[in-house]
Amino acid sequence: MATLGRGSSASMVLNSYHQGAEYVLKNEMGPAHSKVFEYAVKIGGKEYYGKGKSKKEAKQACAANALNKIHGIKVQLGTGAYEGGEKVVEKPTIPVYGAEPNLSSLTLPPLPSPLFAGLPLSSPNDTTQIAGTRRSLPFEESLSGLPPAKRIPSAQLQDDSFSTQNPVSVLNEKQVGAVYLVGENLGMPHLPRFEATVKVRGWEFKGEGTSKKAAKSAAASNALQYLANVHTIGSSATNTQENAGGQPNQMLADRVAALSEEKFNELTPGMTNIPGLKKVLAAIVLMQGSQGTGMVSYDVGGEIVALGTGTKCISGENLSQDGSTVNDCHAEVIARRSLIRFLYKQLNLCAKDAESSSIFERQESGLYRLKPGVSFHMYISTAPCGDARLFSPNESKLDDSHPGRQSRGVARVKIEAGEGSVPATNELQTWGGILAGQQRLRTMSCSDKIARWNVLGLQGSLLSHYIEPIYLKSLTVGNLFSNDHMTRALYTRMCSISGLPETYIVNYSLLLGISKPPQRNVVKPSSLSLNWSWGDSTVEIINSRTGKAEDKPSRISKTSLFGHFLSLWDALSSNKDWVNPREGETISGKTAKELSSRYDYGQIKGLSASYSKARVMVEDHFAKHLGSSWVKKPPEQNNFKQKPPSKL
Repeated sequence: MATLGRGSSASMVLNSYHQGAEYVLKNEMGPAHSKVFEYAVKIGGKEYYGKGKSKKEAKQACAANALNKIHGIKVQLGTGAYEGGEKVVEKPTIPVYGAEPNLSSLTLPPLPSPLFAGLPLSSPNDTTQIAGTRRSLPFEESLSGLPPAKRIPSAQLQDDSFSTQNPVSVLNEKQVGAVYLVGENLGMPHLPRFEATVKVRGWEFKGEGTSKKAAKSAAASNALQYLANVHTIGSSATNTQENAGGQPNQMLADRVAALSEEKFNELTPGMTNIPGLKKVLAAIVLMQGSQGTGMVSYDVGGEIVALGTGTKCISGENLSQDGSTVNDCHAEVIARRSLIRFLYKQLNLCAKDAESSSIFERQESGLYRLKPGVSFHMYISTAPCGDARLFSPNESKLDDSHPGRQSRGVARVKIEAGEGSVPATNELQTWGGILAGQQRLRTMSCSDKIARWNVLGLQGSLLSHYIEPIYLKSLTVGNLFSNDHMTRALYTRMCSISGLPETYIVNYSLLLGISKPPQRNVVKPSSLSLNWSWGDSTVEIINSRTGKAEDKPSRISKTSLFGHFLSLWDALSSNKDWVNPREGETISGKTAKELSSRYDYGQIKGLSASYSKARVMVEDHFAKHLGSSWVKKPPEQNNFKQKPPSKL
């Protein structure tokens, strides 16, 4: 419940919701030197009472009573005022807004796009959150005394002069009844963070900033962009709207980003004192919807199913031969590995004959595919390392002076104990060379990995034994978003690949930027990496230098994910006909125990024929067109076997 502090004018707030509310003096009590006044305010066929030691206090008290009863807003009154009751009165002869609203025909504020076509509005206690926007009132209360709300006519607002004005001024100038609520500092003394909410016609718009003024400005800007697609000073949405392909996609990007940031805050309430822990955040959102005509349409019910943070890779001396370490702890990679855990959990439902509760449905081929309308959307708080980041934030097409511009489009690697990325080479990495310190461990950049996922899918080789490829529907970036550079890095470089196996494609996901990018995190990145998957009670913390969680294998390590794969084999592999491509030996009908005793981790990955064919095509494409073959870790790290676990 929102609260207005002492000193706030309840009558002004009420008037912003119900302009022209009528105050009536009902009674005067007490002796002349100590009178008590009772007032009532009439709204929507009801009177709301309040008392005070002066007429002004009494009016404020009845206004506070109305705000509390209708809108759930508590007002701290002075010591001489207090709220009274309420009662139904006869319908006014001249109602405040013309004819009294008909509850069966009264329209709610129009939804901004097909993105929210499935918004549930029938629940009496609904307070559905929509990105930084939510319906602030329970459904029945929102209808009481409110006029049919509507968007601000765009023609009244889309004026070039607004682009240089403070959004708070613009919102107030248009007299849309904005009410601001600003909370206390949610950050640290040296890194303040304030959250503000502006209420407009029964909707709430949130904004954050390093000061109360900045937070109010952000909230007002979000309100203006939502209501009339207006962009004011300090708003970066003009660029992202153009790049995103229109307001529906912009709303999708903002929602995915908001869900991701909120889930991180929810999972890490006691970790705000760890510097750099959120240097880069990545998350994957599950949504249900359909492909519309000319635009993408999704239902409201998005949910975070995987999340990760991190900016570093393992040191060469900690490479393992048993699959117990996580080699790459960059946020995008951690989120994707966490998604794989989620997919195994969903397949486990199918193995237990609970397919109706899963996101998968079985095909005649025996493989599973996503049910119609299910889609995945990734959020990254900043541009992925590698080719997608080879630009200057303030560059223009006529003034491109980035030092790495000559090597754009080529494969790049992250180097052990190094910063940024460098062009990849065909130098072979050896186990002995890395452990002896003669070679610095190299890992493909996140831009290259996402480009690879756009062809091979997010599921990886092991899951390809069970499911068809899964591709991202959209990718939203917070800071350092450039549509041109992202398109080149993640799609254009790969689009010439052809002849892929059936069900594999060169995927072109929506590339989106958010309307209000967060402030860049300039603190030194932490060596810790967090991961979380749907169903987990807590986050797991990995030391990115050792690749382990508290000196034990992470739940997203190779050995852990391999265990999930083996645990499902007996239940899900009965209709498959896989053949060992090296020996021509069929493995159809083999149990998980027989399979794991006969083949090691690397060999079983190679038994997925379609995935292996597509992978070879991608690696050949890198070698021929992107300056280097795909840089691989020494093969010894995949030569491990393990027994099937008893359960997922």
